[in-house]
Amino acid sequence: MSRLITAPEFFFPLLLIGMFCAAVSVSSWVRGLQLLAIVVLFGGIVGARMGFTWLPIAFRDALIVLPLYAAFVFSGAASDSLARMPVDLALALGALLAWLTISLFNPQGLSGLQLLIGLKVWLFYIPFFLIGIALAARPHGLFKIFRVLLVCGLVACAVGLLQAMLIRVIGYQSAISLFFGPAAASVTCSAIPTTCSGASRSSPNRCRASSVWRGRTTRSSWPST
Repeated sequence: MSRLITAPEFFFPLLLIGMFCAAVSVSSWVRGLQLLAIVVLFGGIVGARMGFTWLPIAFRDALIVLPLYAAFVFSGAASDSLARMPVDLALALGALLAWLTISLFNPQGLSGLQLLIGLKVWLFYIPFFLIGIALAARPHGLFKIFRVLLVCGLVACAVGLLQAMLIRVIGYQSAISLFFGPAAASVTCSAIPTTCSGASRSSPNRCRASSVWRGRTTRSSWPST
C-alpha cells in the first residue's frame, strides 16, 4: 500500500488536489467549510475503495482543517467569536480541558501515541465552536454552508437508497462489495453475511450496511436510534 501512495500516477494527482484544497481553505474559511462538508461525506467511501481508510482523515485534517483554522484566525473572525462566546460555554470548555489534563496523569497502560491520538480527537475540533459562533453572525456564509450540505446530503441519501435497493436485488455481500470493493468487510466491521437470518420483505429484522456498530449483528440487536 505504501508503494501505491508513492507511485507517481497516484501521488502527483493527490498532491495537486491537496494543494488546491489547502489554497481554497486558506483563502476563505467559509469555502474551507464547504470543502470540509464534501470530504466528510464522501471521503470515507473514496478512501475505503482505494484501500486507505486513514487517508481521507489525514487529508482532511492537514489540507483542509488546518488551513481553514489559519484563515479563520487571520481574518479577524476568531477574536470576534471569542468576544461573543457565552460565559457558560467558555466555562464548560475550560472544565473539559482541565479534565483532559488530569486524565493525562492516569494513562492506564496507554502508549504515548494513543494519548496523542486521544487528545487530537478531543481537542483538534474544539475551535469549530468559535467558527460556529462566527457563522451565526454571518447569515450569508451560513447559507452557503447549508446549500452545500443540502446538495451533498441529497447525493448521500441517493447512494444509501441505491445500496438498500441493490441489497434486496443482488444480495448484501454483492451490493456492499460493489461500492467498497475489497474493503467491504472492514468498513462494515466484518458484518458481511451472505444471507440475513430472519430477513423477509415484511420483517424489520433485516441486516443493513453499517460502519458504526462493531461485530456481526442484525438490526434487531442494535441500539435504537
